[in-house]
Amino acid sequence: MSNFRLKLQRSLLFGLLVFAVPALAQNSVLLSEVAARSADARDAGVLIEEGDDAYLENDYKLAVDKYAEALSKLPKGAKSVAGLRTTAVQRFSQASLVQAQDLMIKGGAKSAQAMVKDALTVDPDNRQLKSLLAKMDDPIRYESALTTEHNVNVARVRSLLQEGQSYYDLGQFDRAYMTFEDILRIDHYNKAARRGKEMVIVAKSGYAEAARDQARAEMLKGVDASWQQKVASKLDAPIVGGDDFGAINQRANIQAKLNSINVPEVRLSGATLDEAVDFLRAVSVQEDKMTLDESQKGIPFLVQLGDESMPEIQKIRASRINLTLRNVSLAEVLKLVNEASGTNFRVDDFAVVINAAGFSDPTLVRREFRVSPDFLTTGAVGKVEENKDPFAADDQEGGLIAKKLSAKEKLQDFGVSFPDGASAAYNSNTNMLIVRNTVANMQLIEAIVADLAKNEPLIVTVRTTIVDIGQDQLDELDFDSMLGEFNLGENGILSGGTTGTGSPIADMIGGRPVTSGNRSGQLTGTTEGLDALLKRESPPTASGVLSNNGTGGGSADIRLPSTPDSSGTRGSGIISLRGIIDNSAHEILMRGLSQKKGVDVMVRPEVVTRSGQNAIVQSVIEFPYPEDFEPPQIPNQVAGGGGIVTPATPTNFTSRNLGVTLEVLPQVGPDRKIIEVSVNPVVTDFEGFVNYGTPIVGSSNTASINFVNQTVATQSVFGEITANAILKPLFRTTRGNTSVRVVDGQTVVMGGLIKEIRKEIHDKIPILGELPFVGRIFQSNGISVEKRAVIIFVNVELTDPAGKPYRDR
Repeated sequence: MSNFRLKLQRSLLFGLLVFAVPALAQNSVLLSEVAARSADARDAGVLIEEGDDAYLENDYKLAVDKYAEALSKLPKGAKSVAGLRTTAVQRFSQASLVQAQDLMIKGGAKSAQAMVKDALTVDPDNRQLKSLLAKMDDPIRYESALTTEHNVNVARVRSLLQEGQSYYDLGQFDRAYMTFEDILRIDHYNKAARRGKEMVIVAKSGYAEAARDQARAEMLKGVDASWQQKVASKLDAPIVGGDDFGAINQRANIQAKLNSINVPEVRLSGATLDEAVDFLRAVSVQEDKMTLDESQKGIPFLVQLGDESMPEIQKIRASRINLTLRNVSLAEVLKLVNEASGTNFRVDDFAVVINAAGFSDPTLVRREFRVSPDFLTTGAVGKVEENKDPFAADDQEGGLIAKKLSAKEKLQDFGVSFPDGASAAYNSNTNMLIVRNTVANMQLIEAIVADLAKNEPLIVTVRTTIVDIGQDQLDELDFDSMLGEFNLGENGILSGGTTGTGSPIADMIGGRPVTSGNRSGQLTGTTEGLDALLKRESPPTASGVLSNNGTGGGSADIRLPSTPDSSGTRGSGIISLRGIIDNSAHEILMRGLSQKKGVDVMVRPEVVTRSGQNAIVQSVIEFPYPEDFEPPQIPNQVAGGGGIVTPATPTNFTSRNLGVTLEVLPQVGPDRKIIEVSVNPVVTDFEGFVNYGTPIVGSSNTASINFVNQTVATQSVFGEITANAILKPLFRTTRGNTSVRVVDGQTVVMGGLIKEIRKEIHDKIPILGELPFVGRIFQSNGISVEKRAVIIFVNVELTDPAGKPYRDR
């Protein structure tokens, strides 16, 4: 029984194991799936919350991505997460809708369509998505040509407009202008940028006007300051020298290097002359402490021995040099090398030349060198002919073109000698220099040409500014008094005086003048100088009429004008005080005038040329005018008849250029920092005509016929027959002719003129004019001031062939 029970228990246990293990395994897979789905649901919930946060922050793209990721964790059809999935679908559709609308506005039409279609696959019944998809092809609602790049440019332009306005508000006009330029590079038709540039230009023009006013005030101040008497200096003798702009002597520079370079150690054992010279070249570069520019360190050495076949030269080549030295100068080493090799040296402008001692090769050789087009003109400025009188008058007006040197003269200026049979020629068509000279001189010419070839061609821009500022100021205040007769006691009568030699007072009521002797209005008229000639009027002439009625009777009416007032016209009246005493009129008239006139002229010619090349720029008009006149033809009067009067007639014409002419001749220095320039600016203006003619006075006859009475009446008119004008022009010329040294990019004052003319009138009636208070009405005071300042500025700038300033390197 117990065994059966034991077997039964084992059988049941075995059966339980057989059938329970698969069941337990199936239950474990189910539990793990449930756990995974629960984890996905939790993650989906977190993703939905993150998508909501992004949506609220208007980051719709991130929201769409979060909602899409949440949907991927929520399987479709799962009842346990059906509610959560529905929420995710709604959020995904809404975010996709908003993001698609934003993309359409920004020009991303294709991306927006793809996004809407993806959203419809998840939410096919969403009406808003379907409606948006249908509207995407409507050109009225959305621009079909709109791109994302365009929207980026719009945002960039908006930002730059704000930036440019900010620069303008801060007064940084150049930065503002460049910012508006950047906008126009993006949007070529942006009106706001154009307005911004206009705004900047107006602001800079306002500054320029203020600068002009300031410059004008400074120049007029200079006119006033010219009246100052300067205190003499305590120095007994002037300081001589101090010119920092002189060209550096290259020969002296090489000699200074020879003396200053210290050679720490020299070891030459059995060295040839070429080996010793190579050593000198190398040690001059290594030990050159004077020169900062690495390319300019050291000293060039040239060996010019001559014909190698000659015994003297072969002996030098065969010699050997043995030297052992410490801490000696390079000049001392060079002397010892010369002694050991039988040579000597000389310091030229470009190199140290080593020659055979007491011997030179006279053989002439021919070589060609290609040089720059300005080879012959380089260094032409500043050449002064010997024995030329510096105070002699110029042979002709203008003329800065320097004497053009020949090729031989040019090389001689560089220290090249020309023995008998030697020659040099320059071909301007090919820019070839053809030289026939000795071997020694040829090596020097080669060094000169090589040094000149290192110079990059430069463009010289010369700007000449001529500023002419003038100011006329007039202040005048005076009084005129007219006194009629009034009783002074029982037997006395008091009244004004007479005009006499004074000026008539014709604009006041009756009475006798008191102040006609005081000058009034004299400073307003033009009574002297060139202006008087320009405003000259014809002198008064007799005029009248003689008539004959045709019946033998006649009448004459000849009117001669009065003598002109030699003292001029009195000034304008301002206010008067009139009164009647003893039935006589009395009057006091105040006259006054305050005038101020300014004339500012600025001329700025500019010319571009090369170093050593003359250039002329003109902005002129040709002004023809008569030079000679035929005298007037006046017929003789015969038997009461008349003739035709022919006035003076021009017969020969000439012309003159009016405007601006600028002639320059620049020369760039070796350091390319100093430019020596000869400048000849000429400004010619037409001032007006001066009439040198005199009117012809005579009579002219006219006849009238009366057919009713059958009578003929004649009338003779006396007066001016013809003005007989002989007009000659008057020109004003402002000229400067000088040579100046200018630092590249700087402006210097070339010259100037300061002028002031003051005219004053202080008249008064004796005794009455000295009375306190009341005496002012018997005085006449006036002052006229004419100021003029002319300054000529010169600005010189070097640029490379690309137009960039050379000094900015």
